[in-house]
Amino acid sequence: MSQDFAIKVIGYMYESIMETMSRLPFSGRYWMEEIVQGTALRVLDEHSSELEITSDKPIDICTGYLHLLDNKGFLKASDYHLRQEGEEIHVQVNFSRCVYRDFCVQVQDKEIPLYCIRMNALRAVLKKFLELDYTYSIHVSQQENLCHGRLFPNPLPRGEIVIREGDVLKIAGDRAMLLPMATYASILGSIKEHAPHVLVHVLYDAGFQSGLRLARRARKMYPAAGECLNILLDELKQHGLGRMELVSLEPGAGRALIRCHDSFQVDSIKKYGELYRTPRVVCDLLRGTFAAFLTELLQQNIFCEEIQCQSMGNSCCEFLTLPVETQLSRGEEV
Repeated sequence: MSQDFAIKVIGYMYESIMETMSRLPFSGRYWMEEIVQGTALRVLDEHSSELEITSDKPIDICTGYLHLLDNKGFLKASDYHLRQEGEEIHVQVNFSRCVYRDFCVQVQDKEIPLYCIRMNALRAVLKKFLELDYTYSIHVSQQENLCHGRLFPNPLPRGEIVIREGDVLKIAGDRAMLLPMATYASILGSIKEHAPHVLVHVLYDAGFQSGLRLARRARKMYPAAGECLNILLDELKQHGLGRMELVSLEPGAGRALIRCHDSFQVDSIKKYGELYRTPRVVCDLLRGTFAAFLTELLQQNIFCEEIQCQSMGNSCCEFLTLPVETQLSRGEEV
């Protein structure tokens, strides 16, 4: 069997695993990472005597691992350009030279979130030698045909990891519960019955408060606003709120255009009854959540409006964020 064919088979295997994991409501990406990192650790265990690491610097540890794979004929270490800035390691490789390029192309064509096998293997190697958790970000520059990766320490637990400890369900170490949509709808129905005038405000504020906590945690790991916002939107998708899409972001103007496909709030009112007397946009919880994300990421007071909604026959829900000052200048209530 040729080596090129063997590498393709490995790519097919990872692609199949990724497709399966992407259908899991929680933790799919985490378990994919466990599989990749476990494979890297097996390679280290089997060939530890051949591994040459010149120091305990993260860049030297990564370089030593790449040279081990080079010696085994799996890749060319010279294709990878590494540099260290403080605790961060920047990795650059020509996309056409990456052994996992076919895997990356296939998963992107299927709209599976970008996932880098090589960066996750390096995370495993760093954790083994430094006993420190790393995370990563990846950007593919189509124009330059380059992949730019960044590895950096991650002091926080992953937000989507779901485990059970005895009788307690936990997400990222905190106790959690799975709330059926019928229960959610009954709570809203009770608010509508006893205090209908506060329903919109309660939902918006609940979304804002919960979104603020998520954004504060994520911003510590992903300081770049655009990258962090995409991470947060993907987390909402993992929680079952809908498929989020960042259409545009203008940080200087405080503006973002976000779409939500298959909003859980729209499905809730369709199945369990209308909350309002007349047709209107209904995704007030998401409005508050998006406002909180942008408020934290841009460090200014941001408001969010839903400008179209699937509940009114549109193909998706669409949200626009603006600075609070802009809303006040229009004479609108915040």
